[in-house]
Amino acid sequence: MGKKNAANADAGAAASPAAAATANGSVHSAPEPTQRSGSGSGSSSAVLPLIFGVFLGQLLAGGACIALVATGAFESSPLLDVVNVVRPVLGVTPGGGAAAASCKALAEAAFGADAEAAKKVPTLEAEVAELTKKLKFEQKSAKQAQSKTSGADSAADKKVLALEAEVADLTKKSAAYQQSAKQGTTAEKNVAELKQTLEAAKKAWETERAEMLAKMQKLANPTKFTAAQAAFAVLESDPLAACDEGKVTKHCPGLHEAARTWYYGIKQLAEALVGHPLQANLGTLSDGYIAQIAGDTAGLLSVPASESTLPDIYATVAHNNRQVMNFARSMLQDATLQAGGPLDASDETVPLPARGLLCKEEC
Repeated sequence: MGKKNAANADAGAAASPAAAATANGSVHSAPEPTQRSGSGSGSSSAVLPLIFGVFLGQLLAGGACIALVATGAFESSPLLDVVNVVRPVLGVTPGGGAAAASCKALAEAAFGADAEAAKKVPTLEAEVAELTKKLKFEQKSAKQAQSKTSGADSAADKKVLALEAEVADLTKKSAAYQQSAKQGTTAEKNVAELKQTLEAAKKAWETERAEMLAKMQKLANPTKFTAAQAAFAVLESDPLAACDEGKVTKHCPGLHEAARTWYYGIKQLAEALVGHPLQANLGTLSDGYIAQIAGDTAGLLSVPASESTLPDIYATVAHNNRQVMNFARSMLQDATLQAGGPLDASDETVPLPARGLLCKEEC
């Protein structure tokens, strides 16, 4: 090993003449290089081997370290000689121990992490196997649970379908009940309205019944009145006075109705004069003024309503009738007051003329 180092030192001295000269103590000026035209091959041939050598040395040194690391021999391997040859190029101090240490450090830097990982591989593989075993067990358990659950889900689905059908049926019944309730409400409303109508009809019927009973009682016991009251009512009748001019109006509905009313009044006057001193002046239905006006009035009733002379004839007859009856006005008024006063116009038991109204038919 010492000889190799010495040889390396000699080689280094030969490679650097300037250094060798400095070492011998003599200094010589280096001759100026001679320029040659058209050729640079001398300098190129010296530089290229040097560059190639450095590159090759790095490759050899790296390869040697890799080989030493792979074999595990850092001190006794012949590759250390190769490493020592290229060590100056790499800048590492020569020496077996140093080379081995450098190569080991380089190997640890390059492969240390992988070595640690390689140690952990068996442990990781065991863990993976255990996890795989657990995974298969869980998958099997899950499959069994899924099988059981599927049966439960199927039964649950059937129950859900049954419940849905029941809900649909209840919804349908509820709608029917609501419709019935709505109809029932309408019916109740109709019944209530009908009850109100019936109550109103009952009240109206009771009122009408009471009125009918009252009328029947009155008809059974008609109001008694005197001839003087009836004659005075005709003389004081407003509807009769409205027909004096012989014109049909809304207040005088017809001349024949008015003529019948006059005839009724004349008969009542003749009856009222019986036994009275005025009878000698006015006469009776058979003679005198009363007989004359009674005849004229009866003749008026025989004239058709379509006769054009009817209004004039009526006006003359009505004028004569009023003159005769007015002659007995005081006597008729006194007799009426003595009998209790004028008759009630609403008393249906009393004839219409006696109540001051026109005689529509035979009176």
